[in-house]
Amino acid sequence: MKKLVIPILLAYCCMSCGDHVEKMQMPAYTFESNGPTVYTDSYITYIIYTPVKCDAAQLSLIAADIRKNTDVKYTSLWIEYREPQHYDSYATSSIDATAAVTKIKPQEESLPENPQPATETVREPEPVHKQAAATPQKERTIDGTVIGRFRDNMSNIYVLYSKNGKYYIDNSYTDGSHMTQELETRTRNGAKTYNVVGDPYEYFVIEGGRLYCYDEDGNLGGIYDPA
Repeated sequence: MKKLVIPILLAYCCMSCGDHVEKMQMPAYTFESNGPTVYTDSYITYIIYTPVKCDAAQLSLIAADIRKNTDVKYTSLWIEYREPQHYDSYATSSIDATAAVTKIKPQEESLPENPQPATETVREPEPVHKQAAATPQKERTIDGTVIGRFRDNMSNIYVLYSKNGKYYIDNSYTDGSHMTQELETRTRNGAKTYNVVGDPYEYFVIEGGRLYCYDEDGNLGGIYDPA
């Protein structure tokens, strides 16, 4: 009888441990009301809202679910994650035929929930960029030589221009606020790029009349059409 005690105890312990092993649950999420944006026959973007900020592992589950339910003809997906009532995304996923990469943005990249037209610093310790008073987009003028004017799927306007030998991008948002960032030119894979000064996380390329936004690893973050 004593010989049965150890096997029985082991079996009980295994059952008890098994009761506490839980599979990670996919967080709840909703799609942006306007739906996804299709840029090409193979490239599609989504804006996703989660009730609270999720970590990379949880967002990877959402990305996998969206990939599974997206037509296979779209071989490249870009997903932005936002909290309710927030304009800026706190994380992104880039999916193509070879890899799926989910990244949480550094805290300092998040924009205020309700951007105000008062004086703001974009990021410390970078040079301060001030927001001008809100003005209708159609009345805005650029003090410099315009290289290109572009529009995203939410009707925000991006103007890339040069002045006194320097390059800038002026971002005008539909709520009337705007932000100007200084750029520096570089060469990457034989293409001329415009990099945000002091920001290693993104750069721009103009090709075929469109503005392409990439992150530091070369993952495509957005395509903006001529405005």
